[in-house]
Amino acid sequence: MRLVIILLVIVLLLLYGVNVSEHFNNPVVTIRQLPKKYKIRRDNCFELCDEKSCLKMLDMQKKLDKCRECKRTGKCYNKNIITPTCDICFGEHDETKCLSTMDGGFGCTNPDNLVDFKGVDPYYILVDANDVNYAYTKKCKFCWNL
Repeated sequence: MRLVIILLVIVLLLLYGVNVSEHFNNPVVTIRQLPKKYKIRRDNCFELCDEKSCLKMLDMQKKLDKCRECKRTGKCYNKNIITPTCDICFGEHDETKCLSTMDGGFGCTNPDNLVDFKGVDPYYILVDANDVNYAYTKKCKFCWNL
């Protein structure tokens, strides 16, 4: 019965000139971006923002740089909390994706594509207190909170 109804709908759509294949082959993809009025910042953090967030951003960058260094030498980054190291790739360390925003990566949300899991180096933006789109109490908005 369901098959008959589906076929009937398709026939009616074809009769009225609707291109059925167009609706299935061209999905609508929307890329969410950070508004261009916000400048991506990585320097002068301690002068403009709170110390705790700036230290977190610097630590993320340090780990990201170490992860990239490991990848360049053909090794995997071992995220040991006490002493992170470059190790031979095996087991859970085989696919260390340094810029990933998931799976333990150290990347930050990409300002040009906020929904992509491939990130960029850590950054912050300065938000105007009067901006209704970003009504935050702090003027510094860090990439891990976008």
